[in-house]
Amino acid sequence: ASLIIQGNDNAAAVHIGTALTIIISLVVFLNFMIIRPILCLSKELHSAEKEGDSMLRPHSGTDEISALRCHINALLCSTREGVHARMESEAKDQFITTMTHELRNPLHAVIGMLSLLVE
Repeated sequence: ASLIIQGNDNAAAVHIGTALTIIISLVVFLNFMIIRPILCLSKELHSAEKEGDSMLRPHSGTDEISALRCHINALLCSTREGVHARMESEAKDQFITTMTHELRNPLHAVIGMLSLLVE
């Protein structure tokens, strides 16, 4: 009401209508170009987490969301490789520990028997 200039009601209504049209167009644009791709990416990350996937669906594009998707895929791959490397290292350590124990006990017995024979 404060925007309406006396004697120029139609012009003020046109300005308000134009402003509302611009605002609605901007909201639709932001929804289509920013909000919806981010929500899709969020849903994919959530489903990948639930299913144990280590990759997101590939997406061809040159926008920032596509670049973010590529970086997340790279991060997921490196995390998966790090987990595999840690599991391999733990398996190797367990093997060495077991073999050391299995070899040490019979060797101590042999050394003990040899020391008895020498005496």
